[in-house]
Amino acid sequence: MAGEMEQLFAVTGRICVMLRRETNRMIDVEWAITNAQYAREVVRLARDTNVAELIELADRIEAAHPLLPRVKRVEITPPVVLPDSPKYVQSLR
Repeated sequence: MAGEMEQLFAVTGRICVMLRRETNRMIDVEWAITNAQYAREVVRLARDTNVAELIELADRIEAAHPLLPRVKRVEITPPVVLPDSPKYVQSLR
């Protein structure tokens, strides 16, 4: 448990530094670790920046935070279109 909290503290600290750099926004790292609602807001702020590293760190916080419910992410794959199939089936254009 102590190792997980250290990792959570490190990831939240990294988000703090990157949010300051990207959006000039400061967060309280200790409060984000002890308060689930604040942690959700930090994750939302990190995702709203659309910076790939911040989004990855937000995912890591959600996975490691003991107060946040575990969220399963589902990847959606686009449907496969066969090259031999007609473009318009049973309809006019």
